[in-house]
Amino acid sequence: MASNRVTPLTHERVLATLDRMGAGYTVDSDGDLLSIWDGNAFYIYLLGEGDILQVLGSWGRIVPNTEFEKILLGANDVHASRLYPHISVEQGDGGLRVSTRHPGDFQHGATDDQLTLHITNALSSALAYFNELDAQYPNAEPAAYNR
Repeated sequence: MASNRVTPLTHERVLATLDRMGAGYTVDSDGDLLSIWDGNAFYIYLLGEGDILQVLGSWGRIVPNTEFEKILLGANDVHASRLYPHISVEQGDGGLRVSTRHPGDFQHGATDDQLTLHITNALSSALAYFNELDAQYPNAEPAAYNR
């Protein structure tokens, strides 16, 4: 049951939030959470002294490095018109990697509803952007975890 009390952020509370959301996930050896949404990977973990909740999204496709400028300019347009997601575009040996991040500072704790809202906002803003990329690149190669 969700609590309306402000309590410290913990790994267990993040797990409970994902369970309430009905999200499927795995936990790696570092305790970081991995959840796949619409073929896109999302890593959910605590930063700092455990008071920052980071949701890092990775687009589930790879495009050639030659698309760097086009995707970067598109990311800049998103940043100019929307608060979220924060977008990164990186060139790699196998092509471009596009990721999003959504950090939340919960130094003073949070209610269960606030944690749900943070994760939901992170997922929905990233997925909206990834859907735009899917439409622009319908033939893009799937990322390794989608093969």
